[in-house]
This record gives sequence, structure tokens and C-alpha cells, in this order.
Amino acid sequence: MSITTNTQQAWDDLRAWMDSDRMAGDLMDERYDDRFILRGDLSPHIEGLIQEWALLHSRQEITDWGQARHHPWGPAARPDELLANEQLWDRGYYVNGVDTGGGVPLVYPGAPYKLSRSPWSLRNSAPQTGKHNREIYCDELGLSDRELKDLAARGVI
Repeated sequence: MSITTNTQQAWDDLRAWMDSDRMAGDLMDERYDDRFILRGDLSPHIEGLIQEWALLHSRQEITDWGQARHHPWGPAARPDELLANEQLWDRGYYVNGVDTGGGVPLVYPGAPYKLSRSPWSLRNSAPQTGKHNREIYCDELGLSDRELKDLAARGVI
């Protein structure tokens, strides 16, 4: 979930809802009246209370409740939901590609934005598993070729 308390009203509404569920803890205390308290030392405590409370409600329930009050609250999509998102498909976000190693059709995320003068295009497919092992393990981490081969032989990489 994304529960944004970008206004005092959003923060107050969230605390009131949590309180009606008897899950606000000490958030109704005066010291929590300022929404900017979220950015301070008490942030872990506040976020913990919100997380516990949010488990009582579905993502859709929190989204509907917040948006009915004009708050920018919405569900964070799980990875398995992203490819099923019709809006992303309809907007042309996804790009069909082919795995260069095996010719398997793949779906790639496309441009995060569209610019008329510098259009985005898929230039390369995703690298094959292990393609950069030598660069990472040997060049960056300092392992020897023998150590790299040993890790691969043992199924570590």
C-alpha cells in the first residue's frame, strides 16, 4: 500500500480511522498532531503502528477509503499483478522482445515516459544468466578464474 499523508487532513484521517479500529496506539496524542512527525526519530514507531493496522484491511479497502476522501492512497502492485494490468498494456508500456540466447519471446518494461523528440526503443535484450559473472566476481570482487569455476561447479552461481 501507498498511504501518503501529504496533507494534514490525510494524516488526521488516517489516525482517526486507526483509532476507530482501536489500533492507533499513542498516535492520537497531541505530540503526533503535526504530520511532519513522520520524518523524525519517531518514524519507526509510527510506521510500525500503521503496518500493524493495515493488516486489518485489504489493499482495495484502504484505497477506496482514502480516495473517497481525496487522498492519494493506492495499492502497490505485486510482481504477479503487473503483467495483468490492462492499463499498462493499453498505454503501450510493455514491449515484446525475444531472448537472444534461446529465441524465447519475452515481455520487457518499456519507456517510463514518452518524449516526441527522443523516442525510446528496446535496444538490447536482458543478459543471459551468468553473462557478467567474470566481470563481477573476478574483475570487481577479485576472485580467480579457478575460484569462479569452483563456484559454478558447486552450483553456487
